[in-house]
Amino acid sequence: MQRLHPHGVRKAVAVVMAGLWMFAAVPPQFALVPSDPYSEVRAHLETFGVPSHQVETLILALESDDPWEVYEVGAIPVSRDRLIIDGMDYRISRFADGSFSAQGIEIPRISTNGRIQSRGIQACVVTGGSGYKNYDNCQVDGVWGAIVAGATGVDFTIVQGSYDRIRYAGVPFQRCLAGTTCSSPSLVASRMIETTSNRAFIRWQGDASTIWGMSWNYWVELRVGRDTYSTVTS
Repeated sequence: MQRLHPHGVRKAVAVVMAGLWMFAAVPPQFALVPSDPYSEVRAHLETFGVPSHQVETLILALESDDPWEVYEVGAIPVSRDRLIIDGMDYRISRFADGSFSAQGIEIPRISTNGRIQSRGIQACVVTGGSGYKNYDNCQVDGVWGAIVAGATGVDFTIVQGSYDRIRYAGVPFQRCLAGTTCSSPSLVASRMIETTSNRAFIRWQGDASTIWGMSWNYWVELRVGRDTYSTVTS
């Protein structure tokens, strides 16, 4: 029988121990936890102030045949409120199940140097002089449950005691979250200068549909006139 030299025994033990160390250094493999397919729409609902228990009810409805009330013809809001969200001023109509619709317009920042910022910065600013105010790079949008759409970069002017006007209709955008699809809105109607009897306006319109088989035309409109401005939606 072959005998190992003491140095050989120590070498063999070292090799075994090294192997054990390498085995222990391999991180354990954990089962992948599936991501939440509704995380984005969940965050959207929470941002607009939907209570947590109604958020869960609306998420469950995405997996059933129970449509959100905001998409039902003839549904009547049970409450209305106003929220400032990420620099946008929203007037919100809420339904019994927690779904909602909203009209939003960006809150302008007062320019500190009298100059408007680059369109790439996408910040609504107001500048002006005696009797007028220019609003530049502003966003207007509408929200219908999980759909947000409108236009960014809109420019308009308010002239005290004279005709107000829209100088640039902006660039359209849309965001359609879980359970919905929608097209990019198109500028379908406009009156760029206020008249004696009618406000200036721009209307962006697109198509929307839901997993519950509903489809419709949505639109968002900026109205400028009588020394003020507002957003109106379908």
